[in-house]
Amino acid sequence: MNSSNNTMENIDRTTIHNRLIFSIVRKLLSEGYKVSADHIGYPNGKPEPYEGNIPDVIAKKDDEEIIVEAETNESLKEATTKAQWVVLSAKPNTTFWIIIPENSLADAKKLAKESNIKVDRFWTMKI
Repeated sequence: MNSSNNTMENIDRTTIHNRLIFSIVRKLLSEGYKVSADHIGYPNGKPEPYEGNIPDVIAKKDDEEIIVEAETNESLKEATTKAQWVVLSAKPNTTFWIIIPENSLADAKKLAKESNIKVDRFWTMKI
């Protein structure tokens, strides 16, 4: 029974994560950005790694580059999330965004503040 429950939780988590990525990709494309995205089989391919971390989304337009990380309620609790945010948010000449389920906004802001991570914009999505 536990194995089955874990499998369902992973499927739900993956589905939510991918929905968040699709949502922000659509927004960025509508604003004229060239977008690459990980996890969703995006036709433009996935972003190039930065210091061993592959961002969920990278969007570029003119001289602007935006890195976006999509997080679920569960992934916000993982140590790897904080470590990845530290690296990606420090990439020179980029803007760092987080997209999360609406009910995770307070937790995401708390993680960023407690870890001294500069997040330029938090996006939320009702799940």
